[in-house]
Amino acid sequence: MPAVAAGAPGLDSPAVTTRPTIYDVARAAGVAPSTVSRALGRPARVSAHTAELVRRVATELGYSRQARTASADRSSMVVALVMSDITNPHSAEIVRGAEQEAAEGGYTMLLCDTRESVTREADVLRRVLPVVDGVVLASSRLTDDEVAAVAATRPTVVLNRSAVSVPSIALDDARAALLVVEHLHGLGHRTIAYVGGPRNSPVEAERRAGVEQAADALGVGLVGLAAAGPTLRAGAGLADDVAGAGVSAVVAYNDLLAIGLLQALRRNGTRVPEDIGVVGFDNIPLGRLVSPQLTSVGAPLQAMGASAMRNLLQQLASTGRATVRSARLPVRLVVRQSTGPAPAHGSRRR
Repeated sequence: MPAVAAGAPGLDSPAVTTRPTIYDVARAAGVAPSTVSRALGRPARVSAHTAELVRRVATELGYSRQARTASADRSSMVVALVMSDITNPHSAEIVRGAEQEAAEGGYTMLLCDTRESVTREADVLRRVLPVVDGVVLASSRLTDDEVAAVAATRPTVVLNRSAVSVPSIALDDARAALLVVEHLHGLGHRTIAYVGGPRNSPVEAERRAGVEQAADALGVGLVGLAAAGPTLRAGAGLADDVAGAGVSAVVAYNDLLAIGLLQALRRNGTRVPEDIGVVGFDNIPLGRLVSPQLTSVGAPLQAMGASAMRNLLQQLASTGRATVRSARLPVRLVVRQSTGPAPAHGSRRR
């Protein structure tokens, strides 16, 4: 089996090899690994000069295209997008952006679903890493050390969370939280709730911290509530807790939680936004279909997917070295009908 990096989740230590790789050929020839793959496998797709250059360099280095099938460093022209939950509506735009970028770069993209499970994520990576050139980890539940171990095995980009040692594409969650709390404060809300997401989610930690900091800065009281998961059902299950928390507005970790909560509150007789305002994150299309329409933090999801994949392909073109800096993408608050002025004291319907 191809070698993988020590410390990657649930994986064995790597075997040491000095066999020349496609990245060595690319570096010596001054071309991208994908160009080497085409020159040796489909020479008609590159110029005659480039094909001859690559063949000569490969021969000088002792690189064998036939032998590469047993090497973890071979170029398969396949990359992977590993997502925490492909059923979440916000995933579709991310997938579209990433796949389009991969296709334009000549790569096939594998889509893997880890179902919000760190164990399944480790298992997926154990099977995928030996056969892909690089990987994008979207909303990964791995620890920073585990992500770094994956990056030591294959070029890696982290999507929708920040990372210290690995290139990442993330939203400005601190800015997003400030926009939400400022919006509610401006409407007169002085005590709000935050409904959190998965405990092992770095995005959840950043959003919670952002809401806490913004609330503290603006003098807004904050009640913390935990959901069973980032789903419609989990949001609905918190309706009674929210209604009894003495708050006039609630901020949810994502739109699915917010929508489930909004619908359950209304079924229980709580008016939205007259009694309790509701805000979500992600601005998924479903938020425009519920009544009242959901106020939410919007993000350029397709651009996020494209940016992450572009970052990965740039690494591959640089012989696998992470030379591209991380980026935080801008957010905006999309105000709709689920938020409004805070109810006057004593006017809330019971």
